[in-house]
Amino acid sequence: MKPTDAFGVIVRTLGFLIILEVLWRVLVSLETVLIPPYATGPEGIAWTLAFLVTQFLVLLVGCGCFFRADVVVRWSYRDTGPGRESN
Repeated sequence: MKPTDAFGVIVRTLGFLIILEVLWRVLVSLETVLIPPYATGPEGIAWTLAFLVTQFLVLLVGCGCFFRADVVVRWSYRDTGPGRESN
């Protein structure tokens, strides 16, 4: 296995673990997010929206790592591509 292939596997694994972590956090927090034990007010809604937005952004990073690992590998190994001589 070439180093680029191994790095691609590592990036995809990291992306998959990030996706699982986000899904786990959202599923575990659904009770808190949807049915809070306190009276909902502006601060409760703001916390819920902030939580969901940050988890969505982290999910985008995880999906980017998982589904676009080839782009990350090409970007990381751009100096060792075909036709380029390394000294």
